[in-house]
Amino acid sequence: MNKSMTNDLLDEYVCKKQKFFLQIVKFIERFFIKRSDKIIVPSNYMKDLLVKFGICKSMIHVIYNSFDPISYDIIDKWSKKQQLWINNKKVYISVWRLVKWKNFDLLIRSFQNISDSVLYIIWDGPLKHHLQQIIDTTHQNDKVFLLWSLKKNDLYAFYQIADVFVLISTYEWMSHVLLEAIAMNLFIISSNIAPNVETLQWYEKKKIIDFDDIDLHVDVKKLHINSLFNLMKYDFEKIYKDLFFSFLNIWK
Repeated sequence: MNKSMTNDLLDEYVCKKQKFFLQIVKFIERFFIKRSDKIIVPSNYMKDLLVKFGICKSMIHVIYNSFDPISYDIIDKWSKKQQLWINNKKVYISVWRLVKWKNFDLLIRSFQNISDSVLYIIWDGPLKHHLQQIIDTTHQNDKVFLLWSLKKNDLYAFYQIADVFVLISTYEWMSHVLLEAIAMNLFIISSNIAPNVETLQWYEKKKIIDFDDIDLHVDVKKLHINSLFNLMKYDFEKIYKDLFFSFLNIWK
């Protein structure tokens, strides 16, 4: 997709006939995958996708990616907001690689309708020039800010001042940044794609939106939900044991 060889998202890509070269690629992928003893995927969404791709369901085993919240320096949130000149602003944050399926253009254009707020996009990857062009064109240089590839401690400083985390991608396997946002107890606005809904299914502080109605409005002041999310299913020790016993079953 980044090389403009297809405009189909993965769900369509695996089912639809592609150009000759991509059909060869799909044939090679399917050939080797079918000869595996076991296939491990990080979400039920990926399992269903491989079944659509023609892989036997009994070969596929779901083991989530591990997630351990990292330690970080606690900051004075008010001082940080003063430093950034956003004292009375609601803070939105989004973290992703700048690739087409993250829908950064849609996010920035939709943010024009949000008042008294700022959006920090913490990014990595290509397409920077195009992103800045959209910000300039929509006259949002005073409310949408690009922060390139921050170190973890700096990233968590922005998590601490954030009110809302946004991820409106059209494709994920299992989003690690959603787990980071959950660990920071942020309100989350997410697209309604299956892997995001799966990751957020037990999290209460969320708003799932449709691509036909990108509504980023949320009244954070009225949110008094004490949302306790069990991140233990992503604990490294648990994932390690699941993986270990999965290999044991192969050897049997």
